[in-house]
Order: sequence, then C-alpha cells, then structure tokens
Amino acid sequence: LLYAELVIEKAGSPTSGHVQRHAIGSDSKPSGIYNDSPYVNTMLYEVEFDGEDVVEYSANLTAENMLTQADDDGFSKLSMSLIGDYKRDDSVAVPKSMIVVTSKSGQARHRKTTKGWKLKVIWSDGTSNWVP
Repeated sequence: LLYAELVIEKAGSPTSGHVQRHAIGSDSKPSGIYNDSPYVNTMLYEVEFDGEDVVEYSANLTAENMLTQADDDGFSKLSMSLIGDYKRDDSVAVPKSMIVVTSKSGQARHRKTTKGWKLKVIWSDGTSNWVP
C-alpha cells in the first residue's frame, strides 16, 4: 500500500493523494496490526494530499479505494466525466475551405479529422488535462 495513489472525496470533491508511510502511534511503533487480509488489517497509513494535508486512513479503506479504481489487470482506470473546453491551433488545423473533399467516385464528403484541435477532458476523479 505504501506510495499508492488514491482518489478520496474530501469536502465534496474528489482529491488525489499518495500513501506516504505507516502512521506512528504514541509508543513510536506503527499504528495497528498487520494482516494479509485487508478485511482484518488494522494498520493506519498517512496519506498526503496536494503536498500539504496529511490524513490517517486505515489499510482496509486504502485497499478498497485502490481496488475500486483498478481494472481487472490491476491498471488504474479513469473515466471521462465531460469535455470542459476546446481550442484550435490554426497553424495546424485543417482550414474550413478544405473541409469538403471529393472521393475517387466523385462524391463530396466532409474530411474526418481532429488535427489541430485539443479537448480539455475532465476525468471522474476531478482532474483535467488537454488531449490532442
């Protein structure tokens, strides 16, 4: 679980955090008792959000969060929530005057391309990025 990336809802919005280390109790020992089964593992871990806020989470909550965000092969999965914006690079995009092309059979067709366009994708975890 150490160094795993989690997405946990904080203050009503999904927030990305990283498991940093085992939480240490007042006796200077790791908090909780480790067990191979996440259902009975009582270890506590420190999760850091945005490089500032550090919160303790139990091993079973951390494992559950990781499992719900992974596909059958163990890869992280994000689903697109919406397209938040778009922009066009006029130096690369096909100009409007060249959108219609004529096929070999003589039919006029619209050119199917996204060349020169970028979409700002908002992902289900609340993060966003520009996708070409």
